[in-house]
Amino acid sequence: MTSIVSVLDDAASLATKEFTIANASQSGRVVALITGQSRNPVNASTVTLNGVAPTGVTVGRHVTNTTVGTLVAYWSDADLPPAAGTYAYTINDGGPSTCIFELAGWDEGVPEVIDQSLAGPVTDPQNITFTGSNAGSVLLLGAAQATGSPFNILSGQTIEYEEFKEAVVSKVDAANDGFIVLSFGSSDIVATAIAFNSASGTDYTIRKGSTATITHTLTAAGITSATLNGEAVTLGPQSGQTVDISFTDTIATSGEYPLVLTDSAAATQTLTVQYNVYGLPSSTIRKDGVALGGLTNIEIIVMTGGVLPRTFLEQLTGNTTDSGNTGNIVIVNELAVPGENVVVSLRSFSEGVGIVYGTPLETL
Repeated sequence: MTSIVSVLDDAASLATKEFTIANASQSGRVVALITGQSRNPVNASTVTLNGVAPTGVTVGRHVTNTTVGTLVAYWSDADLPPAAGTYAYTINDGGPSTCIFELAGWDEGVPEVIDQSLAGPVTDPQNITFTGSNAGSVLLLGAAQATGSPFNILSGQTIEYEEFKEAVVSKVDAANDGFIVLSFGSSDIVATAIAFNSASGTDYTIRKGSTATITHTLTAAGITSATLNGEAVTLGPQSGQTVDISFTDTIATSGEYPLVLTDSAAATQTLTVQYNVYGLPSSTIRKDGVALGGLTNIEIIVMTGGVLPRTFLEQLTGNTTDSGNTGNIVIVNELAVPGENVVVSLRSFSEGVGIVYGTPLETL
């Protein structure tokens, strides 16, 4: 999924025109500059970042009205500085309302651009619809209008900046609506929108506690660290642009998490992992109506169900809470298969009570 890493709002008004890039060189990294300008005559037309011209640029102009225009530009990873840091940008006119975005997770295809010149009176709102966007795309829009009617906030999108007749709007299109809505007055207007599509799907599906071979585009045999959702995971052997990683961590809930690799040159690459955590959900265990939560010397053993003999999967000892809630029991043994029955033995040796029951293993 394409994500907005950071936004510098109304960047053109800054005395020192600089933008801080968070990520070092990696696939899916892109910086976009979006402007709307209302003046006579409109003139914003060129921009550089770190002295480099954009990978792609669109200058929007009204077909008859010379007072409104847009400038939409982007720099792909190859045209960005290789290291994270603060870099100067220049725009040939300091007047337009300008926002700069750093994005991650882009599919690196040529962004679709829609450039519209609308003569007033204009029907409000206007759907600006993309034909090739996908779920998780980031849609950005710069607009300017000839009169000072306000731009309106609509559900699912954000007005990053608005000044009288100019606006910059963003939308993370998780539901794949395929459009961004421009809501405004009804005068002459220019609107230029760009779609940064999401890199398709997840890169890896990994089970908690397992070891997986990860392929990357960084320095060969040069991975120095890796984190999953910000938590360090263990590096194993490396060969060329693959590295074995053991996913031993404290994550206890399944979901999509970022796996960030760092190499010896301090470059990073972010991959998306569908991380599956299996076990037994929190439950209240009782024996003959007596809560075991306040008992001491508690032991919980989880074994495979079905055909004998049973195989040991997990063992936990200690106290439950006073209400008898044991908390989720995470099981990393690869013999434990979600949906299949397991046998749970819960007992207190000090009080001489216990229970054995069967239940399906679940995805937590």
